[in-house]
Amino acid sequence: MPKILLNTVLLEKNRWKDGQIPSIQVSEWIPSIKENGFDGLEIWQNHLLKARGEEKARLRQGKLPIEVFNSYIKFEDGHEDERAKVVDFVTEIQCKAVKFNLGHSMEYKSKYITHVKELLNQLPHFCELRCECHPGTIMEEPETAYQVFDQIGSNRVKAIIHPFHDQVNIEKWFQHLGSSITHAHVSLYRNQLFHLLSSDESFVRKRITQLHDLQFKGSYSIEFTAGVATGDENTDQVFTNASEDQYLLRQLTSELGV
Repeated sequence: MPKILLNTVLLEKNRWKDGQIPSIQVSEWIPSIKENGFDGLEIWQNHLLKARGEEKARLRQGKLPIEVFNSYIKFEDGHEDERAKVVDFVTEIQCKAVKFNLGHSMEYKSKYITHVKELLNQLPHFCELRCECHPGTIMEEPETAYQVFDQIGSNRVKAIIHPFHDQVNIEKWFQHLGSSITHAHVSLYRNQLFHLLSSDESFVRKRITQLHDLQFKGSYSIEFTAGVATGDENTDQVFTNASEDQYLLRQLTSELGV
């Protein structure tokens, strides 16, 4: 059975606001997250970086593992201190994976690659990097992603895809990256709104079947769901929706043997 994580960015109303100051303490949600069947956390960087000391301690001692550190570090020149801070946190909490995004400029591709290699050397040996491949970055197309991964040249750098986005050609991604795809961000986004997976269960089932046929062996993270980014966003309802998505995803992956 694949691991299904709760991505704490979906609980955070201030995720895209100026300053990105956390509005919640993740530790207070952990009992409910665990009770609803999630296997661990993909924690939004500011839920740790901008947390108070007591909250950091509670998260380190929590009963739910932090599987992925969801970072938004930059790989242009001048962001060395930012990257070093992430290394310190990841080492402290013994996190096994750091999610990252590259920038959008092909002109800086070689710089991005250089800094990714540097970061990889600074991280503990047990920690891998997972690149979120999506529009708005140079990793939008699988051909380019393959080239970047090839130039980085490390099996500790993996890929994250979004299998439930209509425009994502799963077969094409696996054709180019294969077993380097180890993590899936889960959200169903249509007509400028996030939806429950159950709103199109046949589509979700079809995509999971494709993942099974392509021998995907990775984990899932419920990243966004119905109720996120609405004018009257309600965190309790968003969590309820995420739990429903987790349940359906687990049911379908179990049925299909993924």
